[in-house]
Amino acid sequence: MGVRILLVDDHPAVRMGLSAMLEAASHEICGEASSFEEALRQLEMMTPELVLLDLSLGDSRGLDFLPVVKARGIPCIIYSMHESAHIVKQVFDLGADGYVCKREMASVLLDGIASVISGKQFLSPLASLNLATDLIAPKAKSLSTLLSDREKQAFDLLGKGYRRREIAVALRVSDRTVETYCTRIMEKLELEGMDDLRRYSIAHGPSGKADA
Repeated sequence: MGVRILLVDDHPAVRMGLSAMLEAASHEICGEASSFEEALRQLEMMTPELVLLDLSLGDSRGLDFLPVVKARGIPCIIYSMHESAHIVKQVFDLGADGYVCKREMASVLLDGIASVISGKQFLSPLASLNLATDLIAPKAKSLSTLLSDREKQAFDLLGKGYRRREIAVALRVSDRTVETYCTRIMEKLELEGMDDLRRYSIAHGPSGKADA
């Protein structure tokens, strides 16, 4: 039996493809949104039975919308390009009911919807594999093997509470250069955004050992 689904993804083509696939499977798309504000408006107007949520939105992170959905008692499946164990753990800590990676088969998403609607949590095969790999992988991988010298300096200053402009002054580089350092660090550590990076830098202190 189909369910009413709210799609939240900032790529119109992705929403179009998902709509076609889900409607073919007898589900109803009751609303679409590309940003936090749009999603909030849709949630006020519609009564979805499930929210399918991307983590990377145009004006904010999807993680900001997840607590809003859960506060209303609506099941939520994260449908994301992000595959790291760190992100998967984080969304389940915030109350997500399911996680499916975008490069998996459409049948995996349909299985996830059926599972979540039946009251179960769902973790896709790829997300499960990444979690399992993280559990058995050697910990304490040195940040020095991941980051360049300049990236380590920026990381350390973030951990000390410096803002981007202050880091630029301390390192005698432009704000744009600091932004580039931060983007590269987030990619290497598989972090979702600046908030995650700042928390990570504080938690792990000066660039030494960190969970990879």
